[in-house]
Amino acid sequence: MNILITGGTGGLGYAIVKKLATDKNNHVYFTYCNSANTANAITEELSNTTAFKCNQKKKLELDDLKEAIKTWDLDVLVNNAWTGSPEGIRFHKLTWEQLNDDFTRNVLPTIMITQTALETFRKKKSGKIITVLTSSLIGPPPLGYGMYGSSKAYIAQMAKTWSQEYIKQGITSNCISPDFMQTGFTSGIDSRVVEQMTASHPLKHLLETKDVAEVVAFLINSPQYINGINIPINAGINI
Repeated sequence: MNILITGGTGGLGYAIVKKLATDKNNHVYFTYCNSANTANAITEELSNTTAFKCNQKKKLELDDLKEAIKTWDLDVLVNNAWTGSPEGIRFHKLTWEQLNDDFTRNVLPTIMITQTALETFRKKKSGKIITVLTSSLIGPPPLGYGMYGSSKAYIAQMAKTWSQEYIKQGITSNCISPDFMQTGFTSGIDSRVVEQMTASHPLKHLLETKDVAEVVAFLINSPQYINGINIPINAGINI
């Protein structure tokens, strides 16, 4: 299978790339922004991978990615890339500039990339879209994460739309909502908070990226009857 993973050099994206590339029947394309060294290391280690530089904030680079996607004969799209990090800003302090910037650099690129992948999927009458959301959409949202959670919720609704509009063409759309993981994305979280989360966790250890990669692999290999779902990966803490 030909698979595209956006944001393939970060913590979760890296784990997904490594997991899927272990199957030599797959060719794994992945995007990166600033992590050229990591991207090169992946492609040197795994011959069935291809790195593509794309800063989602730059329209020209996004346009280049869209043109490349049209030549990759994709079977699977994994929407994983997310620029920035949760800011922890309370709602009343959010500015128009912050809201507009977040939507422009995260939501719109995800939509544009998915539309482009669908061009191939519709021609082939098959394809799988897997979108990474967040467990903050399940249960009470963390304080100050309104902008991040709202953007993810917008994409979640889009993913439901994709599942309904394209299933008759053999195309499925599913989501995963991972719990907190220690990655570069969450590096700003105080270590004492992490210790408290670990201590109160029913398994006494936090979710790891390799566990989430396993769920992505499951969805890629699942039948088309699995469509339109969002899998929480949170040990049942919020269900």
